[in-house]
Amino acid sequence: MIVGFDGSEAAAAAVRWAADEAQTRGAAVRVVSSYSMPPVMAYYGMGTAVAAEPNLQALKEACLADLKVVVADSTHTHPRVGFDFMAVNEHPVSALVREAKAADLLVVGSNGAGAVRSFLLGSVTGAVLHESPCPVVVVPGELHEVTGRIVVGVDGSKHSDAALDWAIDEADRHGTDLVVLHAWEYPYRMTAEGVAPGPDLTQVDAAIVVDAAVEHARERMTGGVHRRLVEGGPTQSLLAATEAAAMLVVGSRGRGGFRSMLLGSVAHAVSAHAHCPVVVVRP
Repeated sequence: MIVGFDGSEAAAAAVRWAADEAQTRGAAVRVVSSYSMPPVMAYYGMGTAVAAEPNLQALKEACLADLKVVVADSTHTHPRVGFDFMAVNEHPVSALVREAKAADLLVVGSNGAGAVRSFLLGSVTGAVLHESPCPVVVVPGELHEVTGRIVVGVDGSKHSDAALDWAIDEADRHGTDLVVLHAWEYPYRMTAEGVAPGPDLTQVDAAIVVDAAVEHARERMTGGVHRRLVEGGPTQSLLAATEAAAMLVVGSRGRGGFRSMLLGSVAHAVSAHAHCPVVVVRP
């Protein structure tokens, strides 16, 4: 399991979450941090530029010091988990994606410290969501006590199917129930009187999607499976579900239209604003 660390509270929460998950899985954790600083250019007059010259040795030492502290704390609380760490002088996305090629999970914080430590959703975390070869877990800076169920968003796409299978395995691993959630909205059309709802076939189609997913989950897992069909936008519906969830699992893409679990929209939005860790799975 790979964890991106930048010294921020969200990154520290990501390390703590990864330690808990690794203990359940019997896995090891590698904490990766970057002390690489992109050039900062200041322009004067007609295109003259001066590049900042960071003290890379000082940055490396500070980076290693932070890593040693967070790994020591994790080793103390999770003595049965193996930890190692690495500090790299390269772009964090490149380092994390490379390390993730041999990992089953890549864990990052939902926001970062800024500047050189830039694990910000929309920059490093956003790029990792697009490029990671394995599922990505985005952990918020504040974690509530894990008492809820695992929630998976489904929409009938192959990405959704991959997320559902991953969530089934995770629920069984943790001995918890699974909530299968599908959000739907009426298509609206223009009439002489204004805007009116479209055909009710949308609701029927939505029920078919969630029922098929629930049946699949009940065939595969030993714990309880709960059906949740919600009228509303997918982002708002999924975010509302995270308030009482231990984890939210979504596919990296959807079928388009209202079923728009596309990175940059639903998956990206819930990763940035969820109250619990969000797992983004691709086929």
